[in-house]
Amino acid sequence: MLKFIVRFYVSVGLLAMKWPSCISRTASYSVDIQANNAHPSHSSSPDKDAAACQIPDYKEIAAKFLSRIDTSVNPCNDFYQFSCGKWIKAQEDEASDALKLNRTRAILTKLLKGDVKPAGPVFEAEKKMKDLYKQCINIVEIEKLRGTPIIKILNDFNGGWPMITPGWDASKFNVFDVLIENLFFGNDCFFSVKIAWDVEQPNINRVILDTMTPFVATELLLDDDVAGILAQSYFNGITNATKLLLRDNKQLQSVTKLWPDISDIAEMELFLGKETLTAVEKSSDTIYLNKFTLKAFKNHYKFKSAILRNITKYLRAYFAVANRSAAITDDTIVIVPTLRYWNKLDDKLVELENQGAEGRRRMANYIGFKLIFSVLPYLSKDYRDIVEDWSINIEDKCMDVVKINMPLALSTLCVRDIVPKDLKKKIS
Repeated sequence: MLKFIVRFYVSVGLLAMKWPSCISRTASYSVDIQANNAHPSHSSSPDKDAAACQIPDYKEIAAKFLSRIDTSVNPCNDFYQFSCGKWIKAQEDEASDALKLNRTRAILTKLLKGDVKPAGPVFEAEKKMKDLYKQCINIVEIEKLRGTPIIKILNDFNGGWPMITPGWDASKFNVFDVLIENLFFGNDCFFSVKIAWDVEQPNINRVILDTMTPFVATELLLDDDVAGILAQSYFNGITNATKLLLRDNKQLQSVTKLWPDISDIAEMELFLGKETLTAVEKSSDTIYLNKFTLKAFKNHYKFKSAILRNITKYLRAYFAVANRSAAITDDTIVIVPTLRYWNKLDDKLVELENQGAEGRRRMANYIGFKLIFSVLPYLSKDYRDIVEDWSINIEDKCMDVVKINMPLALSTLCVRDIVPKDLKKKIS
């Protein structure tokens, strides 16, 4: 703290002595500096001050200074509170939020483990939800199964994974069906489908057609100095996962023979990832004002790939699971946050479709990679170790699995067993 204060006030001191008008124009102070005879003794012309205020380094220092001081306090009465008040409050708020989150997780963990006596009849979804959680945290069974669960999923829905499946048959690979199946696993291979309220009409929900989700922040993918490191990181991660899956699928093939395929997967992920939104872009509500009917969406981009030309059919198949396919027509309004993404995706899909069996193999490799990496945190430890950000304990991961897959059942459980009786009627 002392080091921070010294560095902070040296910076602010230099700024205040040389560019007093920068700060005075940035905010109104409740402290009359002249009244306390604390103004600098040197003279400075308004023109020079105005020019200095535009220097990025000094604008940044001024902004930091103003974000940390508490101008509601007279510095003559409590200089420490005046100088650090807002900064201290921000740290306290952050700690309070983290404490609330931990308490909520502790309560939910007790509910899912069955440590809380049911306050009413046990419902069917509750049984399934608790079974899901127990299976997820069963470390002994997870270690025993190793990679077999994901291999079974790949075989059932993707026709296997060309990287590890002997005799993989491209003629049996239907990319349309495979993409639908993968969406149910939360695996948005080429693009994602979400439901959210309309920012202009909050009482109406809309279908959101968005980009795939890269495994790292878009800002990093756009940084040329970092991109090479990320490409190597992807390559190493896919290689290590493939080695384990080859072993668990009882294949003796050397992973070195698969390096061209692994490079292709990494390049495709980086290519599409660079077109996704940055954190700053995602924070703007204006991206959710990009609305089209599905027909207008297809006409606007003049899609050439079979997948995107059939986007209406794709969405109808996706929503059929909720018996809502009839609600999807060419007149359905969709929100498209990332306008620049779709032409790039269309070009890539056309390239793959024109390659015939080879293109289908490349698509199957990429889709399989996305599915495998989405479930790595739930496999045995040697698979989990591949994920560099494996920092959340298994109970928290399993809690997230339940919250994503069965949110309504979890909410019902909380209301039944946690909410006081006098409040239950208001909630229901």
